[in-house]
Amino acid sequence: MKTLRSTPLSAAIALLVFGSGLGPVSSQAAGTSAYPPFASNAAATRGASHFVRIPADGVRSLSRLELSPRFTADYGSFRWMELSDSDYWRMAALGSLAAEEKEAGQIQINRFRFDPVADGVPPTGARLDSEGVGPGFHLVQFRGPVKAEWLSELETAGLEPLQYYPSNTYLVWGEPGSLARTENLPFVRWQGRVQPAYKPSQSLDGRAGMIHNVDVMFYGEKQVDSTLASIEKAGGRVLRHYPSQPDRKFFNAIVEMPADAIEAMTEIDTVLWLGFQDSRPILDDEMSAQIQAGNHPGGVPAVGYENHLVNLGFDGTGVTWAITDTGIDYDHPDLIGNIVGGYSFPGACNPAGQPGSDCAGGGHGTHVAGIVAGDASLSLTDANGFLYGLGVAPGAGL
Repeated sequence: MKTLRSTPLSAAIALLVFGSGLGPVSSQAAGTSAYPPFASNAAATRGASHFVRIPADGVRSLSRLELSPRFTADYGSFRWMELSDSDYWRMAALGSLAAEEKEAGQIQINRFRFDPVADGVPPTGARLDSEGVGPGFHLVQFRGPVKAEWLSELETAGLEPLQYYPSNTYLVWGEPGSLARTENLPFVRWQGRVQPAYKPSQSLDGRAGMIHNVDVMFYGEKQVDSTLASIEKAGGRVLRHYPSQPDRKFFNAIVEMPADAIEAMTEIDTVLWLGFQDSRPILDDEMSAQIQAGNHPGGVPAVGYENHLVNLGFDGTGVTWAITDTGIDYDHPDLIGNIVGGYSFPGACNPAGQPGSDCAGGGHGTHVAGIVAGDASLSLTDANGFLYGLGVAPGAGL
């Protein structure tokens, strides 16, 4: 019988969407005042909780332990349990196939990472907190990996699920009253308002004077005009705006604004995030792959993703990924060795011998293909030694 082991959860989605890549994420933003943490609006769990994942073939062996889990859910291939200290150590002492997910209680949003039940909500400064009386963004953390029926119950209560955040958390939009209707659902661990301090990227830290090219991400096709007006009222000058995604639930505005308007911008309810957008193109390196793989000791990605894959014994070999996008550049040196086939949809460019080639004016498909399976064959690195062009699964076919 194997002993209890620990496996960290990946924080990939939040880091990719809202992470700055500028350093480790902490439970309190650097430079903020040490105010008492906000009180959680969820019932605190008595004592420490441990979240464990038990393979389906190991569930029966747990019956002799007479556990009293605080929460349990069946996912078919595994069972999820939230255990008290005593139950957890009883399981560990007797040996088990269970794996503890040590980060399952934590929420990560932009620069903040915190366990809202165990530690409370991080202090953000007296002027940068808000309970809100109207509709706004909220975080709902579940007791286990998110199930579709749980999201459906949030919708029934009047909340709109928008984005996933690690761990087991969803960003939702709605009225405080709708949020209150979900507070006592058995699968909800915690819920709370997205605070203004969560919104600005670290890329804005330390800036003074006029800031050009600030990217402001905001919610709601129906609120576009009112949000743009609020941005202007807060001191920004909107240069252009466009949908962030095809369903038009989020928009981006490129804004010119003075640094002292950042706080007012974060107080706009429909604004989710703002950060500096350099007008110069940037190159992605293996740091993002390390974050996705969870190879970031102490919260800092390490150099050497290829060695990490060797130790894991997996690099994507034998797997073929379909990139249904603008196509893939057959001549890209980091991709040419991984392309195994392609298909050109009607109306797309179709160079001879290059089905599914990236068309002129495209590029996004090539970018996505590089994230998935770039092999960094040029061996170019940044100043810290991270390889450019190394994807998450460099052995995969495209």
